[in-house]
Amino acid sequence: MSAADGHFDDPNTVDVDAELPASRKTRRRRTQRALITDAQHTPEQNRRSREMQYAILQGLRLPFIALALLSGFVFDNWWIAAVLFTISVPLPWISVMIANGQGEVRDSRQKNVYKPAAAREAMRLEAARQAQLEADGPADRPTIIDHDDLP
Repeated sequence: MSAADGHFDDPNTVDVDAELPASRKTRRRRTQRALITDAQHTPEQNRRSREMQYAILQGLRLPFIALALLSGFVFDNWWIAAVLFTISVPLPWISVMIANGQGEVRDSRQKNVYKPAAAREAMRLEAARQAQLEADGPADRPTIIDHDDLP
């Protein structure tokens, strides 16, 4: 066959369109991105922070309502019940406003700065750390620790 057909007779050629067998399904892991700008946090860190704030504020709403009911009906203190219920009313709105926020606000007076040297240095340090970890460990260290032989 020829290269024009898209087929080769070379046994060393690998078909890139070949599907993986069903038993070898792989799952893509998210990799952490290097921060190579002047920003304090990555967009993923900003999003995670806003998600946590949203979950906490939404989670506080039901306890506030439960405490309002408890203080009103059990302890017969309707002023505290009214205050707790009033606090619980705007919590969903506040949590949605925080979740939809833009995260870290950038100072518009500063330029966006790309720092490829900082990214290369971080990758170099990580590679050196990995090499040091591999060099420090014993070569005959087992990959699986078997706890069956413990007394």
